[in-house]
Amino acid sequence: MVDLGLLMETDWPAEARKATEGRGANLVIDMVGGGALTGNLQSLAISGRLVTVGRLGGSSDTLDIGMLAFKRARLIGVTFRSRSLEDKAAIARSFATDVLPHVIEGRLMPRIDRIFPLSAASAAQALVQRNEHFGKVLLAIR
Repeated sequence: MVDLGLLMETDWPAEARKATEGRGANLVIDMVGGGALTGNLQSLAISGRLVTVGRLGGSSDTLDIGMLAFKRARLIGVTFRSRSLEDKAAIARSFATDVLPHVIEGRLMPRIDRIFPLSAASAAQALVQRNEHFGKVLLAIR
């Protein structure tokens, strides 16, 4: 498993290619947005897919259309805001079926920045608003 935190501190496109024996990733899910597009394309395999989800780095970037064409890549933007309730429910069911088992088995592990007690929810929210975290900020309810 590749530590994504480590990749962000290094030449992560090169590390991604190294981890895939030079092929590049078939799928890159971008949770950052602005500032990550070029590196994401560099780490992508020929005919790979780049799905943009997050916008923490901003909502705009510069696209090298030559690299996009060379990679024959598919660039896909997603959001939940414009989806119907039925779409959201279907996505949640698919996540439970297709992704959650990998998390439970330890094959997919989210990067956790910090865990706050529920009584410190406002401090957790302030941390996220200041964009001073890398990974998920969790609330412990026990």
